[in-house]
Order: sequence, then C-alpha cells, then structure tokens
Amino acid sequence: MLNFFDRFNDENLSYYINKAIDNNHSAKQANLRVEQYRQQVKYSFGRELPTFGVSANYLGIKVPELDNFSLSKNAFILPFSVNYEADFLLKNRDKTKSQKKVYEVSKFNEKAIYLALLADVATVYTLLHPNSRHPFVTKSLIFLN
Repeated sequence: MLNFFDRFNDENLSYYINKAIDNNHSAKQANLRVEQYRQQVKYSFGRELPTFGVSANYLGIKVPELDNFSLSKNAFILPFSVNYEADFLLKNRDKTKSQKKVYEVSKFNEKAIYLALLADVATVYTLLHPNSRHPFVTKSLIFLN
C-alpha cells in the first residue's frame, strides 16, 4: 500500500503516512489480532494431529524377571504413548477450517483499517498542501488573506 504513495515523490507525504501507521493504535491492534488468529489456526491444526508422549520414571524396586527380560535393582523406564482420535465426522477439521476463515477475515479487516488510515492522511495532506488546487483550500486561503 505504501508503494502507491511513493509514486508521488513526496518525502513529506511518505513521512506522515509512516508516522500515522506507527502511532495508530487501531492499526497495531489489527496487526496483533491477525497474528492471534494465525496462531489459533496453527493450534487448531495441531489438535488434528496425533499426540506423542514420553515420560521417564525411576524405579528403585525389584522387578520380576520375565523370559529374557530382566531389570537391575534400580532402573529407568521410558514409556512411550501415542494418542490419536479418529475424526470420522470431521469435527476437528471443521474447526480448523472455521479458524482459517476467521484468520482471513481478520486480514481483510487489517487491510481496511490501513486503507482508511492512509486515505485520511493523504486527504488531509493534499488539502493542506500549499500547491493544492482543491476549491475548499483555495477559498479558505482567499478568505484568510
């Protein structure tokens, strides 16, 4: 969006636009909201995947011997567990798709906030610019003189 205003070759306009974006709380909030929804999409997708767990336990007891399997008196045991919930009704997948749509909407809202901000700054700048040929500005300058 900022590249459009670079075509005017006006350093002041670019400066004011950059300052407006840096200091606008709505733009910062929209940017953080987009990031929040992006992370929620990742979290939702992660809930679709199987989980894998490892936990270490220290045993200081005597474990009975089995055929060829025996443990010393003190041993570490590392049990592995894998968990997967089959999503036959696509409930988790639908949640992920829903989160993606919310993320896309938040990106469009962010763009709308930036466009409104840029339009406001550019309008005020062109109205107040000394070389402006806008009728409102010329009438105001005539009235002031």
